[in-house]
Amino acid sequence: MPASPILAIDNFGEVPLEETTAVETTVVPEETTVVFEETTAVPVETTVVLEETAAVPEETTAVPEETTAVPEETTAAAAAETAMEPVAAAPEVPVLDPWVKSDLADYPAGGLVTLTGAGWTGDIEVLLKIDDISSPTQSWQLIQAVPVQADGSIQFSFLLPTWFVALYQVTATGVTTGRIMTTTFTDTSRDYLQFANEISHESWIGGDLNRNNSDYFEGMSVPQRLVMQGISTGPSNHTASFEFQFTKGEEYAYDFITSWSQAVQAAANIGSQSWPESFKWIGVDPSVASSLQIFHTTATIPGNANAFAAARENAYEGELGYGDRVIDVYANAALSNVTVTMDTNLHGSTSEGSSFIFTVTWQGAATKVMILYASHIAVGLDPLPATGIGWGSGKGAGTIPGSPYHNKLSPPSTEWTGASEDNQMKASAVMVKSGLTGMKFLDANGNGAKDPGETGLSGWTIWADLDEDGVQDTTDPSAVTDANGFYSMYFYLPTQASTILKVYEVHQTGYTQTYPATGYQLVTLCPGFQLDNVNFGNKLDKGSLKVTKIIALGSVVGTPTIPDFSITITGPSYPTGNTKVFNTVNGLTQTWSNLLPGSYTITEDSAGTSWTKTVPAGAVTVAANVTAMASVTNTYVPGAL
Repeated sequence: MPASPILAIDNFGEVPLEETTAVETTVVPEETTVVFEETTAVPVETTVVLEETAAVPEETTAVPEETTAVPEETTAAAAAETAMEPVAAAPEVPVLDPWVKSDLADYPAGGLVTLTGAGWTGDIEVLLKIDDISSPTQSWQLIQAVPVQADGSIQFSFLLPTWFVALYQVTATGVTTGRIMTTTFTDTSRDYLQFANEISHESWIGGDLNRNNSDYFEGMSVPQRLVMQGISTGPSNHTASFEFQFTKGEEYAYDFITSWSQAVQAAANIGSQSWPESFKWIGVDPSVASSLQIFHTTATIPGNANAFAAARENAYEGELGYGDRVIDVYANAALSNVTVTMDTNLHGSTSEGSSFIFTVTWQGAATKVMILYASHIAVGLDPLPATGIGWGSGKGAGTIPGSPYHNKLSPPSTEWTGASEDNQMKASAVMVKSGLTGMKFLDANGNGAKDPGETGLSGWTIWADLDEDGVQDTTDPSAVTDANGFYSMYFYLPTQASTILKVYEVHQTGYTQTYPATGYQLVTLCPGFQLDNVNFGNKLDKGSLKVTKIIALGSVVGTPTIPDFSITITGPSYPTGNTKVFNTVNGLTQTWSNLLPGSYTITEDSAGTSWTKTVPAGAVTVAANVTAMASVTNTYVPGAL
């Protein structure tokens, strides 16, 4: 016979729940219990059939006596609701217990459910009642009489409500025999989202992070949040497993996990972003958020469990000062034994694609739990002086081409079944630094090349002209050379694309640039990559020192013989001294040219007892492109003729 009309009621105050359930008379082996669940997101791959309910276990072939009869008023109510004709004579009680099952374990809101059953021989119809028993107002109910086929089987399909319902009850009543199969089952709602940090538009989303909704930088961490409601698995061990993509191709994506508070600190340090505590609760219903804050604890993330990233974890916690890493767990009741376990196995290959898995375990009867952690965005360039956090030029998350990389829920878990949920990030969401390094050297011989033995110049500023205006602006990156003449600078290319840049030095008085001849370095720089040996050479501008010999005879009559006077200068160009002979042949005024700027002392050898000498009392300063003047006076001693 055809199925009776469907009765769907939105608010069933007129059909009290307690009148349609008979849990106390239900004696059904656990393996015949059918649970179908509803999730807030529906990946297609989540269609998993509960195989354990596909067949009726042999041990359920006998019907306990107390379940073969239903109180008269219940049978009458069922008959009235379905408008069935009275049956003149009841057949013999079948030898098989009836059963019913759903086609999937998990369903989305509004999803299609197909119930099938067998063992209903002896009944003409089975009355199915599917109730929302999680809401005090019973927001949804469906009643349907389903015909029993000749082989005792039944089948019925229907759509779930488009909103989340945490707890369903199905009551199957044989209209003829009065047999009732009642089971209560739960659907743990899981909401797995990641933090989209676009300034002034922060939100938690299930879609991918990209340049339109996020402003991340390598070295920051991307918060991940799992909110579960309707947990009914009791106080025993609960588990939730997560997976993060370690490598994609030969680049590194997420290299380890951190806490929410560390993600906040890195956002301030690296991205100059402020994330208040309220951000972690964005999008969570206020009543749910309030109940989740009844209990809060942290679980330590095991250190060095990922041998591939152990050095980076240590650099993060130690050299960079972020401290020990933890995961936050919130609940609406006390939890115990909250732990994090890292799977030390690398799933995949670092030369292609790989991931790591970790599991959060807890005990307690809380029905709402939130797990909060963050995935560290792998750093390519490690700014000098190196901290040990970087993987190398072009190896960071921001340089991964093509498709995105992932954080996932990783089944199995005690709180859900089916395929994982996936939070994706595109490389376009990540700002990545580029780098320039080089040396400023003293080109002693002025040949425009760094020769062996030529040293570096400290205290020189090197800068990159990002806006191409030829003028050093406050937004142009720069660096100052160290004691050995080396410099390094790390900065974000405005377009995050391959860029042609001019790199300059800031000129200093007394030097002439000899390398490069153009006065600037022209480089092509890509995001996430570093160019080395972007060098500059300068020669010192030289000066001169002119020394004049003054001979004083006083009142001496006649002209004495003028001896040779040996005058020596000692300074930067001549650390051990350089001597010139002054006489009437060589000249009494002589010049030292091409002197390095600096201080020079002037001395003179003795010309004999007939002559006294007067030299400059202090050092003479020689400046670039300037001739310094000095004199040495010799006085003849009277009466020596």
